Amino acid sequence: MKKITFDNGDILTAYEFEELTQEQRNKEIESIITMLIETTEFNEDQNPEEDDFVQRACRKADEMHTPWFCGGYVWEYGEKEILEMPSLNGWLYNSEGEMLPIRTYMKGNEVLKHTYGKTKRVIQIN
Repeated sequence: MKKITFDNGDILTAYEFEELTQEQRNKEIESIITMLIETTEFNEDQNPEEDDFVQRACRKADEMHTPWFCGGYVWEYGEKEILEMPSLNGWLYNSEGEMLPIRTYMKGNEVLKHTYGKTKRVIQIN
């Protein structure tokens, strides 16, 4: 559990992926898979051996004439990577399991600041 402190003193409790309920984690996994499918570029001319797990999964679903199974194949081929994404990216969630709109600004390996939401309110994460 983390505490997010806003510049006006308000405090929000945030949770890491591992702290979510199983139902909330499953919903987030579905969202990650959807995001991966929607943001992956597909090139028909690309050598299939060069495909990442998302491209490989969608190529298999296409070859099987079952595009609706692409997400299942993405999970099958990339489960480890998908489960690592929230912690590697520092994603935080509210008590309902929804990802919080936090942006981290960095210079090299140094965190310059974190902001929250569209208004980009500066926050501290502890």
